Amino acid sequence: MKTHTLKHVSFLILLFAASLSASGANWGQWRGPNFNGSTDGGSYPTNWSKTENVAWSAEMPGPSAASPIVWGDHVFISSAKPETDSLHALCFDRNSGKLLWEHQVGNGYRRDDRSDYASCSPATDGEIVVFFYGNGLMHAYDFKGNEVWKRNIETDYGKLAFGWTPSTSPLLVDGRLILQILQRDVPAWGHGEAHNESYLLALNPKTGEELYRTLRPSKATAESMEAFTTPVPFEHGGRKEILVVGGDAISGHNPANGEELWRWGTWNPTRIGHWRLVPSPVAGDG
Repeated sequence: MKTHTLKHVSFLILLFAASLSASGANWGQWRGPNFNGSTDGGSYPTNWSKTENVAWSAEMPGPSAASPIVWGDHVFISSAKPETDSLHALCFDRNSGKLLWEHQVGNGYRRDDRSDYASCSPATDGEIVVFFYGNGLMHAYDFKGNEVWKRNIETDYGKLAFGWTPSTSPLLVDGRLILQILQRDVPAWGHGEAHNESYLLALNPKTGEELYRTLRPSKATAESMEAFTTPVPFEHGGRKEILVVGGDAISGHNPANGEELWRWGTWNPTRIGHWRLVPSPVAGDG
């Protein structure tokens, strides 16, 4: 099973890199430049195998549920390493698959046997690449692999109260690094504090310093308070927003300060307690 996982993740990196090379597009964060899994222009392979449309393959330290991030000649990916019980940040050369640098960012790669902490995708603006992990670790590097800053969300804001391993990915937009934490208000299966708050957090991507932390309350109950989604930017009528979905609602927020602008949620009127949300929103023309 371990060998199968490693091959699957390595193949994913190689296919992604080969696909983007046709158009030269940058895929700077989870779901790409349009925040919906698409990119503009280019031609992409519709058929592949272990030998067809393969540019290169690279061995990973271990399992990862993160998506590879591509910018210029660099491919970034998070990974766990079961043999050393550790978490890693990696950078590969896009053209050859050569490992350019690798950092062990922390110890302890999972808290149960069904997932691991390397499930959040990195994000980059072309200068800084930020890696976030399900245990709260956040590390930023330049493209040469030099550490720029690091912090631990759990240390700074409290233990994360999720029944399953957290997996939201950071969002880099308009000079802000935005992270959502939609969690239970009480401990979940022994995880979290006695009282927990859900919030939208914005950091300076160059320094890691907090720009704002805005509470995002919910009327959901139990597990339905948890969300494994990732926030997405949206602009309509000249107004920029950050869309956040989870806790039985979708809400729009001011990117400058996190203020909630609107909210809608009617899909769980009886407040069923196990409707946690995993899929992230996609925004159209309005």
